[in-house]
Amino acid sequence: MIFALAVMFMCLGVMFMISDFFFIFNVINYESFVATYNMFMPLRFLGVVFFFIGLIVAAVRIQPNGLNLFMDMPSGNVVPLLHSRVRGKDPDAKFLKGKRIDLEVIRAKNKIFKDIGGGFRIAGHACRRTYETISFTVPDWLSEYLHTVKENFAVSDSDDFRELREKLLNLKEPGSFYNDENDKMIRVGSLESQLREIKSLESILNDPVKKQYLLDMGWKKLRKLELQLFDGVSHNGEEVELLIDSATPNELDVLERQTFINEITRERNYKDPGQIDFARYVPWIVFLILGATVAAIMLHGTFGGG
Repeated sequence: MIFALAVMFMCLGVMFMISDFFFIFNVINYESFVATYNMFMPLRFLGVVFFFIGLIVAAVRIQPNGLNLFMDMPSGNVVPLLHSRVRGKDPDAKFLKGKRIDLEVIRAKNKIFKDIGGGFRIAGHACRRTYETISFTVPDWLSEYLHTVKENFAVSDSDDFRELREKLLNLKEPGSFYNDENDKMIRVGSLESQLREIKSLESILNDPVKKQYLLDMGWKKLRKLELQLFDGVSHNGEEVELLIDSATPNELDVLERQTFINEITRERNYKDPGQIDFARYVPWIVFLILGATVAAIMLHGTFGGG
């Protein structure tokens, strides 16, 4: 609605600015031309005002959110980032301009992220989802996976996730047999009885709906913590854990350190030892020029003014 309003103001402005064009053919002499010009002068001024109102309305809505990024042609080096800040304190998101550099790293203003793929496209631009407190891009499927695990397995952080994975790897096929430490044949109990042995799932198993969800998954999927997500693709716990481990900030630290060293080396090697930094003296030079000008005017008024 606001974009349509901005376009309407700009269109009205253009129509008012060229309104006299439609009457120029009725001008037969100089006097009528001047009369027509003067008559349409207020409309021209009104058209200029309308046109700039439309521009201001569009700019006020586009610029703060970073939507101006999509006005440019898509580029492999420029990556728009849909960026969110601290959850619960600042829920607003906006688009940031990111640039791909070495080691599959995306750099934005005062921010740097490891690109681990995923994302979405808007107007041909390959966009990524980022958060203020996470040092890598977050694919949509990863957010959905972690949300599903949190809701159905009572997981609150990465430590709980790793602990749950270790315990689920011990699940065995219900009704099968295995040898214990004393080489005694043991029959595996039901899936529910095995899950009851995991303390962190106690609250989940007391909920009939969530308990049935786990039982319907079966022991094979539970053992791998395999979930089928909204995109129809299955992802498991090992894949998620490896993905997060590969996105550690080690490469970011290496890149930042190397960039810093390169800049220092370039500054030291390519700066002329005898070079004078005139920029630091510019304010003093301007001050001296203004002082000399004021003094010259005062002396001219005192000794030579007439």
